[in-house]
Amino acid sequence: MAIHADDLAKEDLLDRYVHARMRLRALSASADNPNLRTCTRCGERVEMRRDSGGWSVCPACGRYA
Repeated sequence: MAIHADDLAKEDLLDRYVHARMRLRALSASADNPNLRTCTRCGERVEMRRDSGGWSVCPACGRYA
């Protein structure tokens, strides 16, 4: 969707850029780290820990994944 030059304010452009970079950073972080997942119980997006049996555990709520 194109925006006419007269309707585009510098603040809007900067805000859109910053939000796009934040979304891109979040996507690349999850792509680089396979243990970064959303817990099905608490809904937190965390890096899962491994217990001694090799199971993944949510550090926020303690549920096994």
